[in-house]
Amino acid sequence: MFTGDYIAIEQLALSDFSLRAIQLLLVIILDRYLTIPNQFHPSVFFKYLAYQLANKVNKRSISQQKIAGLCSWLLLTGLVLTASWIVLFFSLSSWFFELVILWLMLSSRSLLSQAQLIKKNLGLGHKNLAREQLSHICLRDTAQLSSLGIIKATLEALPQRLISSYFSPLLVFGCFGIYPAVFTVVCSSLAQQWSPKRKQFEHFGRLSMAISSLLSLPAKYLFSLTLWLLFTKKISLKTPRQQAKEWHNWGSGFVLSIYSNVLNIELGGAVIYDSIKIRRPSIGTSQPASIEKIDDSLLVIRKVQTLWTAILILALVTSITLTTLT
Repeated sequence: MFTGDYIAIEQLALSDFSLRAIQLLLVIILDRYLTIPNQFHPSVFFKYLAYQLANKVNKRSISQQKIAGLCSWLLLTGLVLTASWIVLFFSLSSWFFELVILWLMLSSRSLLSQAQLIKKNLGLGHKNLAREQLSHICLRDTAQLSSLGIIKATLEALPQRLISSYFSPLLVFGCFGIYPAVFTVVCSSLAQQWSPKRKQFEHFGRLSMAISSLLSLPAKYLFSLTLWLLFTKKISLKTPRQQAKEWHNWGSGFVLSIYSNVLNIELGGAVIYDSIKIRRPSIGTSQPASIEKIDDSLLVIRKVQTLWTAILILALVTSITLTTLT
C-alpha cells in the first residue's frame, strides 16, 4: 500500500489479532512453498549445541542427571528467548522478524517430503535407504525394521512430529504471540534431542519431555478433533479415549487412535529403542498398514492444514470487518 509515503504495517488500523493472523497466513504460505535446506537451517546448530552440552553434563548419579537436565534446559531456552528478544528489540519492523522467526520454526514441508521419499524408496525396494530416511523423523531403532515396520513407524511419527513442529507453534503464536511460540518450539526440540526413550537421556531429558508434552496437548486435542470432524464424526470418541488411556502418552495416543481409524489401519506393537524392545498396545482398527496408506496420510494431513487455514482466513476477515465497523 503506497500513498506517496511509506506506511508501516504497525500503523495500519488493524487489531493485534488481525496483524497476527496476517503473519500466520504469510508463514503458512512460505512454509508450503519455501524451505531452507536442512544443512543450512539454524536448527542444525541448535541441535549440535544441545547434543554437545548434554555430553558435557549428563553424567554421574540419577539425581545429578536430573539437575543437569534442568540447568541445561534453562540455559538453552533462555539463550534462544534472549536472542529472539534482541533481534525483535533492535529491529525496525518487528512484525516482519516475528514472521521470519516463526517461519524458521516450522517444518511441515520437509517432514511431508521425507515421508514421500520413504514411500518412494520402499516402493522401489530400497529398504536400507528408506530405513535411513526414517531415522531422521523418528527415534526408534530402524536398522532391522521390515517393510511393514517402516510403514507403521512412518505413519506413527508423521502426525506427532507435525503437531510439535507445525500445528502447535501456529496455535501458540496465534493465541499468545512470538515468545511463547519460541518457547514451545525450543521445548519440543529439546524433548526430541534429549528424549528419555533413549537410555542416555532417560533421566536427563525427562523434564524437557514432560514440559513439551504439556505444551503440545492443546494442539494434539484440536488436531484430533479436526480429524474426527472431517472424517469420522459418525464414530463415537469413546474408543479413542479408551485406547489413549492404554498408550504411554495420553495426548499422542488420542491423536494416533483417531488418525489410525481415519486410515483404517492398526498401529502400535513392538518398538525398539537402544536395542531394548518395548511392546505397545495395538491402536486403531485390525487392518494391516500398506504402503499406499502413506499417501493417504499425506492427503489427510493436507486437508487438516487446509481447514485450519480456512478457519484462520474466516477469523481474519471477521476481525477486519468488526474493526472497520467500529
